[in-house]
Amino acid sequence: MNSLRSKIYVGFAVIVALLAVVGLIGYSGVSRLYSLSSEMHRISAVNAVVLTIDRDVQELQLRVGRYIAAGNESLRDDIVSLNDRLVAVINDRATGETDPELQSLFKRMSEHLPEYKLHFDSVIEERQVRSDLVQNQLPHQSAIIELNLSTLSAGSKNQQSKNEQNLAVLRCESLFSQAEKLLLRYYVAADSKFVNEALDHLDSAVASLQTVEFQPEDRVIRQKAVAALREYKRIGVRAIQATRSYLFLVNVVMAGEASEVTYYSDKLRQLSAERRQSISADIASTVTRVRQMTGLGIGIAVILAVLIAGRLAVLILQPVTRLTSTFERLAAGETVVEIPETHRRDEIGQMAMAAGVFSSRNLEQKQLLTKSEQLSAELVTKAEELEATNSELDSFVYVASHDLKSPLRAIRQLAMWIDEDSGHLLPEASVKHFRTMQSRVRRMERLLDDLLNFSRVGRTNSMPEKVDLAETFRGIVEMTDNPHGISIRIDDALPTIFTERIPLEHVLMNLLGNAIKHNDKKEHGVVEVTCRQHDDGFLIQVCDNGPGIDPQHHDRVFQMYQRVGDPNVEGSGMGLAIVKKQAQRQGGAIRVDSNEGPGVTFCLTWPATLAR
Repeated sequence: MNSLRSKIYVGFAVIVALLAVVGLIGYSGVSRLYSLSSEMHRISAVNAVVLTIDRDVQELQLRVGRYIAAGNESLRDDIVSLNDRLVAVINDRATGETDPELQSLFKRMSEHLPEYKLHFDSVIEERQVRSDLVQNQLPHQSAIIELNLSTLSAGSKNQQSKNEQNLAVLRCESLFSQAEKLLLRYYVAADSKFVNEALDHLDSAVASLQTVEFQPEDRVIRQKAVAALREYKRIGVRAIQATRSYLFLVNVVMAGEASEVTYYSDKLRQLSAERRQSISADIASTVTRVRQMTGLGIGIAVILAVLIAGRLAVLILQPVTRLTSTFERLAAGETVVEIPETHRRDEIGQMAMAAGVFSSRNLEQKQLLTKSEQLSAELVTKAEELEATNSELDSFVYVASHDLKSPLRAIRQLAMWIDEDSGHLLPEASVKHFRTMQSRVRRMERLLDDLLNFSRVGRTNSMPEKVDLAETFRGIVEMTDNPHGISIRIDDALPTIFTERIPLEHVLMNLLGNAIKHNDKKEHGVVEVTCRQHDDGFLIQVCDNGPGIDPQHHDRVFQMYQRVGDPNVEGSGMGLAIVKKQAQRQGGAIRVDSNEGPGVTFCLTWPATLAR
């Protein structure tokens, strides 16, 4: 283990092993805690279901009480639906429960709800019987009784001697009316004293008719009234029995079934609380155990890490410190003669050997730097000489073009005078030669003008300003000669940009003039101008339907004194060269898109911003 790397790896392997043991302990503890947490969650879910069941049972009993009081059919359907839902919830929980004790309690609970529903069906039947008796049969029988008593009363009014019969009929009507009210009060409040009083009043009403002698013609009606009163009593007693029957079912039998469900839910809550307490104790115990074992493992790992770090510090830190100082000197450009730790056979020894190589390289770099400085000085001198030569060349072009225009102007003026004075005396051949001379002088002047414009590019600077491209193109169209009436279409959406006006106008005038001058379609010629934003500037396109340009000549058209196309078209061959130089000076570019055949598009990229 002479290698420093091997020593470091062994030390780290020991620390990693200890950390792995600590991690395994932690993972085991977390797994146990997760299992206990899942169990706690399951028990909490059971408790939540039990609370829901208790709430639904209370709601079920409340709705049954409302149904008994009101007899609403929608309440009956809600009770049946709620009971079915309770049965489904309890059965689902019993089926999905893995704890046998909890599952047994849910199953016992589920056995009582079907019985509860059967008893409720009996309550519905008894209440329907009572409703029929109270709402249909008793009112019908009451109407018969009132009719008979009214008949008796009407018959007796025609005979002044039958006052005793009239009193009996009135007493019977009063007693029947009181009995009827008492029964109605019983059906509302279900108090037995109302029943006894009502039955006594009915018996008294019958007796009041039977104890008095009626006229022969009224005895049959009296018998019908007595029979009707007895039938009313029989129907009332049956309604009382039906009322007592469904009240017994509700208050005793169904309440008992609900109490059984509540009892088992209490058992479930108690068992859930015991389970939660037990799980909480297990969680606390597990956390304590994991904390202790993890702390012990971390402590051992820290102690070993300190020991290993101390050993490695002795083997690495001091030699590395000395080598660091050596490398700092080497980085400063020094040449170190004596390099420490070269005797070692490990990685630090290799670093020391590398420091020796760096020292040798520093010596070589010093020599190369000296030579590079000499070459740089020579390069600066050559660059200055080249800049001076270019400046002299530009000055020469400017001076030559400017000075040559004076004699040409004199020649043109002299030729004009000769033409005015003696033109009519010259022979035809001489006149032709004279015209040729004047044309060549004008061509020479245009060449000099273009050469002068080319040399002026970059000599003048103007401040950026707002430039309305649409207005600029309209001004150029007005100034440009268009003898054949070529159609010029300018996009209505041309923007207003912020740039130097004069260079842009010069470039656009050259492009538009070329498009008109070289278009061979005459009155059918079309030139279109468009503009759109492109990267950090704008792309201005000038398209025409004139003769195309062969792709092999695309670069040539931007060179000085180079012409492509019809040689009879006037021009110096400098226009596009000036456009290219002006565009490049502004940081833009110019290119041509065309093939052999009709149509040429010049694409000018011009750096600018939208004017605010």
